[in-house]
Amino acid sequence: MRSAVGGIWLYGMVITFILFFVAFLAITANYTKAYRVKNEVVSFIEREEGMTNRSVGLINGYLQSNAHFAKGSCDTDKGWAGVWDLNSTGSAGLDINPGGKKYYYCIRKMKVKDDPLHPNKVYYEVKLFFAFDIPVLGSFLNMNVYGTTGQIVNPAKEDKLVPGN
Repeated sequence: MRSAVGGIWLYGMVITFILFFVAFLAITANYTKAYRVKNEVVSFIEREEGMTNRSVGLINGYLQSNAHFAKGSCDTDKGWAGVWDLNSTGSAGLDINPGGKKYYYCIRKMKVKDDPLHPNKVYYEVKLFFAFDIPVLGSFLNMNVYGTTGQIVNPAKEDKLVPGN
């Protein structure tokens, strides 16, 4: 009887270790997916030279096709703009003054300082959200994934974002 009770503890420890290991692998895989999505969003902005109607449509389509539906809030006082509708085409779903809603991604345009040769040079900061959901337990791990584009000398004319500091 004593060996049977001791065996139960051993099985419990092994099962607990396996559950922690599988959870770690699942979280790592989801976090890696969030970084891959962030890198693709940054490349869309760089390719289109700003947040144009085309780049918003490309980003929204990419997020839908990769089933990246995590939402979060944008900082209203720091110049962020948020996209709350992935079905919108162009800048219809781009909320320039976010507040109170949950957004799929946030973006802000920053002016490059100390470059007298290129006074319009800007870069963009992107914030995507990562959520780890378990069907029974719900969402218990919410994190932000940040990225920055390279410097864009002359952003596209139809870019509706106003550069911040």
